[in-house]
Amino acid sequence: MVPVAPKPVAPKPIIPTLARIQFSPGSATLPASAADTLKPFCASQRSVPVVTRAPADPSDPSSAMRLSMARAFAIRDALIACGVPAQNIIPRAAGTVPGADNNEAQIGASAKP
Repeated sequence: MVPVAPKPVAPKPIIPTLARIQFSPGSATLPASAADTLKPFCASQRSVPVVTRAPADPSDPSSAMRLSMARAFAIRDALIACGVPAQNIIPRAAGTVPGADNNEAQIGASAKP
């Protein structure tokens, strides 16, 4: 009997523990580069934490929270559009974080406010 070689197994997609998206100041519009950044998460059936920040306007302290939430929802919508189940996405608006890049969003298991 001739031995049969095992069928090759497709490698599982590598899901980054942390990806970053840089937003334009004052904007919740995803940059063109976001699609490539989010692509590794699209096949994921695991939870995808999303943490977004936004700079505060001293005259309207709640503006940072509203903008960071809009950014989190923009990322959530893009992840849903590429196949991530909505219940697996954990959006979190961090508002303004002192000492952090407040126009950056973090996606993945290592995302921190």
